[in-house]
Amino acid sequence: MTWNSFRVRLTLWNVAVLVVVLGGFGLALCYSIRNGMSAALDREMALQARRPPGGGPPPPALGSPPGPFPGVRPIARPEGSGPQWPFDREAERSAAFRRPRFITLTGEAVGPPMDRQPWDPDTVAAAIAGQERYSTVTIEGERVRVLSVPWRFQGRIIGAVQVARELGEYDRLVDGQLRTLLLLLPLSLCLAGVGGLFLTGRALRPVREVTRAAAQIGAEDLSRRLQIRGHDELAELAATFNGMIARLEAAFEQQRRFTSDASHELRTPLARIKLTTSLALNSEQSPDEYRAGLRVIDRAADEMARLVNNLLLLARSDAGQLPLQVGPVEVTTLFQRAVEAVPSAAGRQLVLDVPSGPLQIRGDEEYLTRVFANLLENATRHTPADGQITLSARAEGERVMIGVADTGEGIAPEHLPRLGQRFYRVDTARSRGSGGCGLGLAICKSIVEAHKGTLSIQSEVGQGTSVILSLPPCPPARDLVPLPPGAQAAKIGVEHR
Repeated sequence: MTWNSFRVRLTLWNVAVLVVVLGGFGLALCYSIRNGMSAALDREMALQARRPPGGGPPPPALGSPPGPFPGVRPIARPEGSGPQWPFDREAERSAAFRRPRFITLTGEAVGPPMDRQPWDPDTVAAAIAGQERYSTVTIEGERVRVLSVPWRFQGRIIGAVQVARELGEYDRLVDGQLRTLLLLLPLSLCLAGVGGLFLTGRALRPVREVTRAAAQIGAEDLSRRLQIRGHDELAELAATFNGMIARLEAAFEQQRRFTSDASHELRTPLARIKLTTSLALNSEQSPDEYRAGLRVIDRAADEMARLVNNLLLLARSDAGQLPLQVGPVEVTTLFQRAVEAVPSAAGRQLVLDVPSGPLQIRGDEEYLTRVFANLLENATRHTPADGQITLSARAEGERVMIGVADTGEGIAPEHLPRLGQRFYRVDTARSRGSGGCGLGLAICKSIVEAHKGTLSIQSEVGQGTSVILSLPPCPPARDLVPLPPGAQAAKIGVEHR
């Protein structure tokens, strides 16, 4: 575990969130308690200030004690204690703050000698003017809350009444709450951090298992899978990882098969070239024999060139770099050029099923001709001499459906899903001369997909095979933008479906 690990970062983020939440909650609680206590204290002072002194006339003139006030009892002193009893001063001071002070219009307090001055002279004038004022003053080093209200008698203001409460206990309570918050908050954060490290460690254990299992899976052994536990997000991650490994395994298997098949297809013409050249170099031959050997080498070179060109076309198609000269193409023209490119089709019964009017698609004429020539060659190869090959085309909505159907031997259902894979042959015993190298349908599919179309195959054993292409139609002439002379062919991306 390092400081930059995800586990530590997650724990630190959780602790930071707790700092904000607990700190904000604690401060809000302290603020709420402080305001509540302050409001309760102010209500108590207001009730005492509005209660008249005994319900009678105002206190006597200045200089004479006003007599006992309601609710104020004399301080009981132990006999013989004298004024040195340690609680006397504190009790007298507390009792003095509990008694309201009456201030005359001249600003002097009426009461015992210790009460000759108002607690807060600044608010006396406002109270005499008929206003109620709260204030906080400091007396003998301690904060005191003071309420000044008008002193009314028989409907007129004859002075001011001040009520005071010491705030020492109140301040000590608030300070104690803050100290408790500051003490418990770091302790809570430490416990939350330790607990967070423990819990995140347990929560991230499946991730570590996935990491270790992924590290043990190599390109040589892709058969291993992660164990899926539960139905949470980590189980979904493991299932997604297993699916990715399965796709990689299929891709690697296809790549290995592709490499093996390509090397096998190249090995045969290379072997013929090597055998012919070795024979010519190791023995004296006549000119006719040398020419025959050169013809064998030339045919082998043609096969290799054709195979390499096909592989290059598929590679460009996979990379989305298949060059297409796009333009309007007449379907009947494509059929005619495909028949001309496949001489063996002349010995079969060809049926052309197209509408009487013009039917155009948008695409590259050369590449589309190659598609139909490959399909026609496959149909001719697998159709007997007395069989029939049908070339059809029709417009359906926003697509043009083109079909190449035969009445040949057909294809078994288990082979249909794999048709179009590179170097795949239905009959593995078929030679290249009679069955090709297995790239024809793969090339056709790539070219059709580059034209934003689809290719599907339907077949029944003994009934024949039908290949159906769905291609976009040619838009109206006003929507076509002709390519200038010498312009480069457009690069159309392959749409994998």
